[in-house]
Amino acid sequence: MDKQPIETGSGRSILSHIGSDAGALILFTSPTLTGHWIDLTPANTDESQVRGAVFERDLPQGVAFAAVYPQLRQGVYSIEGSNQIVTITSGRVTTLDYLEDCCRIYYHPSTMSVLVDKR
Repeated sequence: MDKQPIETGSGRSILSHIGSDAGALILFTSPTLTGHWIDLTPANTDESQVRGAVFERDLPQGVAFAAVYPQLRQGVYSIEGSNQIVTITSGRVTTLDYLEDCCRIYYHPSTMSVLVDKR
């Protein structure tokens, strides 16, 4: 995990391009990771790592802290800084908690938006 100077702030909107060959990931984190970059490494070694920054995000349920990967090829990815892996499915937004000893995955079938119930 890398911390580089990036603009942080709440209310960031994300446009996700998912469909027949791509999905998306929302990786929820603790507030202490705000401003950090978290890399995903595809199981297919021919592909490059994907980098996402953790920001404070405004949701209908309140504030959350997350890195968003709006367009990922379908497949399996390992998550930097944890022993977690995640499978991305085309046409779906996957959400995952990036917390010690906790890994809950939700699938949202809509290609338009995501609402996440955080417990």
